Amino acid sequence: MVAAFFLGTIIRYLLGNKKDRIIISDLFGKFSYRYNEKEKNRFSIILTLFNKSLQCLWQPAQQPTDNTTATILVYDGKNEFNTRQRYLHYILNEPYAYIWRQKLAGTMSIGARLAFSLFLIALLPVFLIIALFKENRAACGLVLLELVECKMLSRSLRSLPKVQNVIIFAAYEKDVPFIAAFLINKHHLSVQLVPSSNPLKNFYTRGICTTFTFTAAFHVKEFDTLKQQWFYTSTTYWPPFGYEDVLPRLVSFRKPPPRTIGFFSSGNWLREKEGHVSLGLNERQAEKLLQLCLKEFILKHPQYTLVIFLHPLEKRNEQVLRQTRDYYGSLYGEKIQFAPIEQNSVSNFDLVDLGIAVYSSTIFQRLFAGMKACFVPFDMPYNYFNDERLEKISIRNEADFIDSLIAFSDMDTDSFISRYEMTDYTYRGYGYDIGKP
Repeated sequence: MVAAFFLGTIIRYLLGNKKDRIIISDLFGKFSYRYNEKEKNRFSIILTLFNKSLQCLWQPAQQPTDNTTATILVYDGKNEFNTRQRYLHYILNEPYAYIWRQKLAGTMSIGARLAFSLFLIALLPVFLIIALFKENRAACGLVLLELVECKMLSRSLRSLPKVQNVIIFAAYEKDVPFIAAFLINKHHLSVQLVPSSNPLKNFYTRGICTTFTFTAAFHVKEFDTLKQQWFYTSTTYWPPFGYEDVLPRLVSFRKPPPRTIGFFSSGNWLREKEGHVSLGLNERQAEKLLQLCLKEFILKHPQYTLVIFLHPLEKRNEQVLRQTRDYYGSLYGEKIQFAPIEQNSVSNFDLVDLGIAVYSSTIFQRLFAGMKACFVPFDMPYNYFNDERLEKISIRNEADFIDSLIAFSDMDTDSFISRYEMTDYTYRGYGYDIGKP
């Protein structure tokens, strides 16, 4: 069914169908986190991904989920079950099953695996020829693996006969329009996409779904500028990721220590070092410049305390954590102060009065908590979030940095929220209240 749907999509694409143009253009050209910058242009990456596709296809069979009575399937890029379970706790009232990409391995019969292997072998020379004329060759090779994963997802749904709705996290990946269209057309399911609270223009300029989810107040207006490139039926409004950790702590978050600043890292120095694909928004240079400005600020204003909140990438294992400590130590010296490494950033919002970042979605978690926060998108596109209210809490140039930081810091929280019209981004704007989730 997946093979036939893919070939049909190719034919409709060649005939100029708009929906199929979105699917094929994204499959063969869109950004993906599943390969790095060095792999992106290698011709050999296609053979590597072809081999990985066959390995995935022929892994020993396993039961993808035990919850066979679920009416909702939550589909994810990697195993983040505990995180998703906490996030969905106050949102979903129906039972749901949870599957991620790697969990799909081996969910097909021997005959189906053999037939699909022959299909992949037939596609390989065609993809190799296509790759000769493309810069992003890894995208071509990854399609082979994505087709296998879609096939196994389809097979997994056989053990979930009551599922009517599929909720997709990690919906920024390039195969999501294909998966969504396949599930809608062939399995007759509704498909809901859930992005993080970052700008939709990064990964969601076009797409296919039944329901698109807004997780930030600015999404509503931004989606209105993009919706002509979307095939969808409805939209809905969910709180930002991490809200479930904020709600129980709202009382303790109300009185953070004064003159404390928290830098929320996006780990761009490490992404660059490891060859991750850039967003192309000058975000890496912006974060470097922000760090230098913070260093100068702390030297000139020692009465302020700076706390570094690490990105999960920067503390994913002991080896990387040692590199991270060395990196920040070289910037700020021995007195560098980190938020507790073993805990997430939200758990320690009360350590600082003002949060600061280039573009991190963690800032929206702070605003949800009703706390002060600001962006520093040096040399990044103006009105990055498509909301002038957020531009008012954005520091755009070095000359204004110190004065703006002091002004934000000196302002009490209620005045900050009121003056910059941030109520829509707080828990009250989402209909929550202290002690009443």
